Formats: sequence, C-alpha cells, structure tokens
Amino acid sequence: MNASTTPAPGALPIIVETVHERGRSLRIAGRAEDRAPSCGHCGPGTRMVRHGLFTRQVRDLPQDGRPTWLAVRVTRWRCTRCGHTAMPALTGIPGRRRMTQRLMAWLVDAAATRGAAQLARETGLDEKTVREVLGTTRRPAAGA
Repeated sequence: MNASTTPAPGALPIIVETVHERGRSLRIAGRAEDRAPSCGHCGPGTRMVRHGLFTRQVRDLPQDGRPTWLAVRVTRWRCTRCGHTAMPALTGIPGRRRMTQRLMAWLVDAAATRGAAQLARETGLDEKTVREVLGTTRRPAAGA
C-alpha cells in the first residue's frame, strides 16, 4: 500500500515495510504516513518541523493463528514558534493503548465462543489484559 491508496475497511493506515517471524509470532514493521499535526499549544497554521522518529509497538489481530506485533515508525514534530513537540495520533490505535482497536473488537466478538485464557494464548496477551479489555468493552446483551 502506498500513501495514495485508500486502505481497506478496518485496515490501519501504515505502510508495511517488512514482516518477520519470531518464534510462533509475527512482527510487522512499517511506518505511518508522514503528515504534520497542528501544534496543540499554538493551534493550526503554525509551522511544524521534523524532530526525530519514534517506534510505536502494538498488538494486532492474530495472523494465521499467530500473535502479531506491529512496529510502526511515527515522525515526531516540533513547533517552530513555541518548541512543543507532537506526534500525530494513529488511526485505529486508541490513545496510549498497546493494541489496535480492531484487536479489542475481535476479543469482544471471540469471547462469545472462547474463554479469556484461550484468547490470551491466541493473541500473546496476558490473560489479565484480555479480561480488562472484555470488562471495559463488552457489548450490551440483545434486548438490554
């Protein structure tokens, strides 16, 4: 996928560069599209300059039954007016979570037929993390 293509529904807006097998898991390395955010301090219209790279590592949907890590390089930006730094938010990765939104939705759906321990094994997450996600994102029962 290049920067000019529209990602498929549910796809993350990253440009995949490499895929490595590590034991029984996969590591997909890529980069986010390079667009400067607005300065949160000065507001839109302020010039932002590149200020280094940061690699964000998050869990994603299991691929071929294997736990999957995404390593996404994101550009840090610095405001030329006030010096504050910023990184653009990654679509599909909520806040500072270390997993994708689609993994969280998949866990909730899969919990209807599998227990937290099995989901933890399939995703490579700690069982407590799976239970925490299920406790905060459970979908309401039909008719409730």
